[in-house]
Amino acid sequence: MISAIIVDDERNNISHLKKMIQSSSYDVDIIDTAENVDDAIQIIQLKNPELVFLDIQMPVKNGFDLLKHFNPIPFKVIIVTSYDNYAIQAIKFSAVDYILKPIHKEELYAALAKIATKPLIEETHNPADILVSNIEKIKKNDIERIAIKLNNVIKYIEIKDIIFIEADSGYSIIHLPQEKYIEKKAVTEFEELLNQYRFFRIHHKYLVNSHFIKEFKFTEKPEIILKNNTRLEVSTRRKQELKTFLNLM
Repeated sequence: MISAIIVDDERNNISHLKKMIQSSSYDVDIIDTAENVDDAIQIIQLKNPELVFLDIQMPVKNGFDLLKHFNPIPFKVIIVTSYDNYAIQAIKFSAVDYILKPIHKEELYAALAKIATKPLIEETHNPADILVSNIEKIKKNDIERIAIKLNNVIKYIEIKDIIFIEADSGYSIIHLPQEKYIEKKAVTEFEELLNQYRFFRIHHKYLVNSHFIKEFKFTEKPEIILKNNTRLEVSTRRKQELKTFLNLM
């Protein structure tokens, strides 16, 4: 029997994954769960699980912060996330598998099969080999996506279609060409996720996809004009940084 814990900030996700594991034919015992990184670290230190099912995006600290806490990592990891942008970091931490939410039984059972057929203490000589199939699966046609929750539905959005993200009292409004969505995440979380895709925080309220910037006005009150003619204020503090970012120096 393999001892395991689930780390996810959403109780419904924990319950759903636990039921799926328990209904499988694999000998995995969920000995505990945690809804944040600090609690998970304490549980791991106390109970020494052999396997951790790990969400990435969580408030305050993310799943990679948990993994960085341990050196070496004394357990195997299956990453379970709504985001398909963490594959390279998952390789770095030698994750056994990388599963996108919503979870499909076939993908979960394939990940459990990898655990069942390998000694848990075995070190992988080439971590890149672990995730090749899943990276190919989640990077379909090289399109990068993020997932957002809409009530009981997960919707995938292509990053290239995001014009800008607006902060609104702890929430984020994601602006697309034809629609917009509200996500219960701070803009700061999206900033960390999207900075590699040429997104720039022009103001504490706005994270902008630079591919949609049409004009940048260096006036006393700096602003940008987007391709859809939306005007957004640029903070004075960010004005010089934005000029550098856009290679306007």
